[in-house]
Amino acid sequence: MSCMCLYTLQDEPGESESVLNCTQIPRRRPCLRDFQQAWPANSTGGFYHFRFRIPDEECGFVWQDITNPEEALPVSDSGCIYAKVLRLDR
Repeated sequence: MSCMCLYTLQDEPGESESVLNCTQIPRRRPCLRDFQQAWPANSTGGFYHFRFRIPDEECGFVWQDITNPEEALPVSDSGCIYAKVLRLDR
């Protein structure tokens, strides 16, 4: 089983939250390390910060920072992971 991750690169030219990027993670319940290994920009180097969308009763959803490579990522009811990625080394 695999999981689809929809993401946007924050503060990058040509990126928009209305048109998301997509990558496939070959695990149904992936952790941050799985996402980092499957993520296309992994091969280009750089330092990144990752936020993932989690459900919130009051607001609908909020963005949670995940830094521990072994932490499980929040998978939506539809089976997708939603992420915001910020490049830190620019």
